Amino acid sequence: MKLIDTLDDFLASLTTRIERRWEMKRVDVTSAKLSVIFSEGKLPAIDPDDPEFVLILGGLEIHGKVNPKAARKLAQHCGGAVLQGKLVAEGGKLDLLDAGFTWIDPKAEAAREDGAK
Repeated sequence: MKLIDTLDDFLASLTTRIERRWEMKRVDVTSAKLSVIFSEGKLPAIDPDDPEFVLILGGLEIHGKVNPKAARKLAQHCGGAVLQGKLVAEGGKLDLLDAGFTWIDPKAEAAREDGAK
């Protein structure tokens, strides 16, 4: 009987500590910055004539658009790229505003091979 009481007390104490650990403060934000890294050779194909795109994140769609010049450069770029923008929730959907790319130079080996041709 004493062991069971002690075990019950222990489990109750443990449950209380776990519940406290998972309590979180909710903070409302109007937007967040999103950065998506695309490795060299794995750049997305975005049509410069229609530079809208959809990112899929865990089944959620994030709609975005880059300017046509960025889409053209993306098609020509040999290195990697970082897509950045302002993530907002509007009308029940996620949008990436002010989207643009930061370019990552190609790896040195790839650059040397291109120069040797």
